[in-house]
Amino acid sequence: MTQEYDQPDFSYVDVFNSSFVPICSSCKMIRDDEGYWNQIEEYITEHTGAQFSHGICPECSKRLYPELEK
Repeated sequence: MTQEYDQPDFSYVDVFNSSFVPICSSCKMIRDDEGYWNQIEEYITEHTGAQFSHGICPECSKRLYPELEK
């Protein structure tokens, strides 16, 4: 059985459709037009108005907190 999900509306991210976004392959920080490196959340919020909430995915939880696995 497959579950259907509503498709998100990405029309507000036009900034990403018009240019390349230079991103560090290691830490995922993004270089802005002035050459400064920004956290990805800050960059996206500044350019789209999107807000972030943070959690931890199951894979990272296993890697970071193996003692919690039962």
